[in-house]
Amino acid sequence: GEIEPSERLKIIKFAAEASGRESLEIRMCALRLAKYMVEIDSSSPVIKFILQIVKNNKNNNNISATYLKYRILNRIGGYEKEVSECESALSRYSVGISNVFLENLKVDTPWVVKAVNIELLLDNLNNGRPGELLHITTHLSNLLKVSEKITVRHSAGRALLKVIGMLPLDERNEVVIELMRGLEIGEYQFSKYIPAYLGEMSLYLHPNELDEFMKELIKQAESTNDQIS
Repeated sequence: GEIEPSERLKIIKFAAEASGRESLEIRMCALRLAKYMVEIDSSSPVIKFILQIVKNNKNNNNISATYLKYRILNRIGGYEKEVSECESALSRYSVGISNVFLENLKVDTPWVVKAVNIELLLDNLNNGRPGELLHITTHLSNLLKVSEKITVRHSAGRALLKVIGMLPLDERNEVVIELMRGLEIGEYQFSKYIPAYLGEMSLYLHPNELDEFMKELIKQAESTNDQIS
């Protein structure tokens, strides 16, 4: 929202031209940009290119793309039929949310698809599906620990900070303990992204568990393994 309207128009026009390519990664990036853009700019020229991006993603078999199209068209308004089709496709997938987890853990899944899937999972929680809460939180924790792409790690970490407060105290402690184990791996190039999010998440613990967490941190800092400490 900080760039000039003329610059926004150039960016969305470029994305619209690129969205016609075969690459799923490029098309998803264009769709994701369109979702962000429609939330800050509803001027006619921008909307024209956003709709072009949606049109270039006709297939509803990809849950991530369907989710983005749903968010875009719902925001613009006047596309009730298309929105309803997207809702139907999403509802079919919502019962098999484990498919999203599986896709996120595959190495060959483009990073942007994983990032959008994280947004989709958060939306599921915000729309009154709390039954998946611990499962989703554990999945986000795994992404933060093992994802190949730094952008996905940060997306997962930011999402964890949004959901940790929804969990009961005992389950919060479970998630924090699992992330602590991620530090014990000792591979600094992977574990270095964990502490920033782990530190904030620990503040949601019960005071007794927080004390235990602090003791464990001290123990890790005094480890004979330099990479862990």
